[in-house]
Amino acid sequence: PLVPERDWEVDCAALEALIDDKTRAILVNNPSNPCGSLFSDDNLREILAVAEKHKLLIISDEIYGTMTFTGHEFTPIAALTTTVPVLAVGGMAKM
Repeated sequence: PLVPERDWEVDCAALEALIDDKTRAILVNNPSNPCGSLFSDDNLREILAVAEKHKLLIISDEIYGTMTFTGHEFTPIAALTTTVPVLAVGGMAKM
């Protein structure tokens, strides 16, 4: 669940409400396409807190990590944690 009024960041309360006993991972697409939103480090930390609380893996689609708007800096979510497992996904096609 993204919040347009917060530059399309994740609503972590709504995210957490979606987690049930079948949930195994949280998929994070950052930076996102097509809107070009880039989650703040604070929002990424909130996502990590939800994942840690529920013992979930983060799958992070970072294929657009090198394609951000001028003045915006991408932070890989794995750089913000030492406790939550993160599987970062990228590709050569977008480099």
